[in-house]
Amino acid sequence: TGNLKEAKMLQLKAIEIKPDYAQAHNNLGSILKDLSELKEAEVSLRKAIEFKPDYSIAYANLGVILMKTGKLKEAEINTRKAIELNADSAQMYFNLGQILKELGKSKEAKDVLKKALQLTPGNLEYNVISKLVFSTIPMNNKQINTERNEYQKQISIIKNDTELIFNDEPFSTNMFKLAYHNRYNDKLILKELAKALSRKEGIVNRTFNKAKQIKEKKRRNHIRLGIISDFLNEHSVCNYFGNIIMDIASTDIEVLIFRGPNAEEDKNSQLIDTFSSEVIRLPNSIKEATNLMINKSIDIIWYLDIGMSNYTYLLSLSRLALVQVQTLGHPNTSGSNEIDYCISCDNYETKNSHLFYSERLVRFSRIPANYSTPKIKQSTFKLSDTNLSAKSFLIGIPHSPIKFHPDYDLVLDKILEEIPNSYLFYLDGTKTYETDKLKHRWSKYTKFVLKRTIFHRRVGFDDFLEIVKNLDIILDPFYFGMGNTFYHSMAFNTPVVTMPTSHMKSRHAYAGYMQMGIINAPIASTKKEYISFCKKLAFDKSYMNNIRSQINYKSRRNLFNDKDIYKEYIDFFKASLNAAKENTYLPRNWSPKSIRK
Repeated sequence: TGNLKEAKMLQLKAIEIKPDYAQAHNNLGSILKDLSELKEAEVSLRKAIEFKPDYSIAYANLGVILMKTGKLKEAEINTRKAIELNADSAQMYFNLGQILKELGKSKEAKDVLKKALQLTPGNLEYNVISKLVFSTIPMNNKQINTERNEYQKQISIIKNDTELIFNDEPFSTNMFKLAYHNRYNDKLILKELAKALSRKEGIVNRTFNKAKQIKEKKRRNHIRLGIISDFLNEHSVCNYFGNIIMDIASTDIEVLIFRGPNAEEDKNSQLIDTFSSEVIRLPNSIKEATNLMINKSIDIIWYLDIGMSNYTYLLSLSRLALVQVQTLGHPNTSGSNEIDYCISCDNYETKNSHLFYSERLVRFSRIPANYSTPKIKQSTFKLSDTNLSAKSFLIGIPHSPIKFHPDYDLVLDKILEEIPNSYLFYLDGTKTYETDKLKHRWSKYTKFVLKRTIFHRRVGFDDFLEIVKNLDIILDPFYFGMGNTFYHSMAFNTPVVTMPTSHMKSRHAYAGYMQMGIINAPIASTKKEYISFCKKLAFDKSYMNNIRSQINYKSRRNLFNDKDIYKEYIDFFKASLNAAKENTYLPRNWSPKSIRK
């Protein structure tokens, strides 16, 4: 029933009575997993196997824990052992398929997932995960097009398959990766996906009563705002929106925080919680979660990052409040008919960018974030450890591997060719196989990139900031640009070379430069100009010094610590709620009144 702490106590009592009770150790491991106590869960599951060496479920559960903690090879071994002991479990084949995908063994993963489907052909989750597939590191544009076409084809098949059953568990749709492809039909695909899933019994909650909610709202003088995210912790989403949540909560708006069952908590989430009137940890069941949220009588539901979490994406397919809005914590449209608005800003968008959104686009006067100035507390990184010459020009590309579009490879190569003393600085991703695939692509299509890239191990936050501080410039990648790292760059006066497109996901550095008012900023309109800006920063010291000086002064005034932007949110909340009560939407040209002078 979700009372995990009491369940944990009862399993511990069972073990106290019978220390070699394998089932109790296994149960305890599962409970500890749900409590995010993963190290303790691993110990319990190993105990279960010690007392019962043929306990297939314990091996399977241990495999899940090991996958969550990044011990993928060991996870594979234990899951294979579970299958050896119980060859008829679709769940175990499914788990193995997920582990193999994380290990980069995509072909083998596909075969294993087919086995899971053979055992339970009507399982919606298995069908979606095994059929809606994108490569994290595509080799070329042809592969991107092929995979997107197949993705659309499989959506149609899933939509029309009336035998598929939703087991009330969240699952991945792989929609997150669409945003990295630089294609113009994301909205079409995501609307098709939402429509296909909304047809499946049990996913969409249809019990929301608008008239009842309007009546409930009239009893209160304040707005009840529900905020949903799994990333209000040490994460970029929290960096963007955490301060705004606390600013809003300090007004007469009542703020309720909703978290998914697997959302991690830390000092950041705990601080935000102190400003909130209520914090709700939602159950794993989508049906129970949506019922709970409807019963909370929320006026406005604000999704910070649809697409980042499988759980919140499924919630977004239901109507749970009078107004439902998303923010671009993940910069793409939701595709859901139930999300009314998307909050963006003028410089994030172009004249026709509303065409990319299934929601009504709302443009604030400036970047809709209150980002604190990052500071280095203690760092051990030393640039001298790289053994580079003092005359070297160090170009940062400290981005997730998924951000390196195939079109970008030859541009990187040309920059290195045109700036002979230059080196690229890359930080390893969380998944080694993704970096290995990127290296393989670079080995096939570039001449200089592998030879003149420093591949540095992952580092802590303070060391990362120290690296940013020591870079000569940082490149904003095509076509999904920098977010967090742009702010880090500006905090240490490190110029960023950018090339915005008509998609918001490429326009953050552009918007930041425009908001700061940087004159002659390195904003390119073509690939050739992008390369030219890199050369100008490398060879023209007066230009480099001027850009650094402008960033140093203007970022402090116009980029960081925007303590007024929350007022634009409040204007929007009030106006959108009034429109909803009249059964309409805000006009397309609506803008907040609380624009900073």
